Amino acid sequence: MKADYENLFKMQDPFNDRWMRLGSSEDPRWGQPDFAQWADRLARGEAEADPPLRLVHKMGGKPADVMWSTYIFVVISERVVELLQAHRFTGWKTYAVEVYDRKGHLLPGYFGLGVTGRLGKWDPWRSPVVDRPPIVPGGAPYQARIGLFFKDDFWDGSDFSLGFGIIVTRQVAEAFQKAGIGRVFGDMTSAFAPRRGRIGNVIFIPVLRYEQDATLPADYR
Repeated sequence: MKADYENLFKMQDPFNDRWMRLGSSEDPRWGQPDFAQWADRLARGEAEADPPLRLVHKMGGKPADVMWSTYIFVVISERVVELLQAHRFTGWKTYAVEVYDRKGHLLPGYFGLGVTGRLGKWDPWRSPVVDRPPIVPGGAPYQARIGLFFKDDFWDGSDFSLGFGIIVTRQVAEAFQKAGIGRVFGDMTSAFAPRRGRIGNVIFIPVLRYEQDATLPADYR
């Protein structure tokens, strides 16, 4: 089926140091030649973690219902799992993890998030390029691509899909917001504006309003 761009959102790390960020370097498989490939398969919902993936506090503050890592791993709490099950959302699965806080204490009730839904390959050439002012005073202006589009508009219809990172449906984004776990924003500017108060450790931005630097790798096709 064709991607319903109006109702798809990028699930985004807010880069908020209020919340704990995890590292995987203490997992016994770290550094092995096939670790990166195995990690990618975990994230894609194509592998299991036996023994559980070991993740430890790397930086930041308190545990959250959604925790990001310095690698590609995303961890969700039992509360999030129950939310996804209650709404019968599709395109996700879990794998076993052990999460430790900054004092080395095990934090029970966490799972790795694997995404089994699929979108077509990211197609940056369809995103219009616009000029943006410097992000900080005295900085350089830059160009940004607006919107995420996918090859042949392919989407398998899942609530969670891999396209350019994790892409979710409007229903998922709104369920997270209603539960007080995350926040939905209209665009990148509002999503990353300074603010007070708790918003959770995950934000959702409409794919049609998502922005990124216009520079692409020289070999990108």
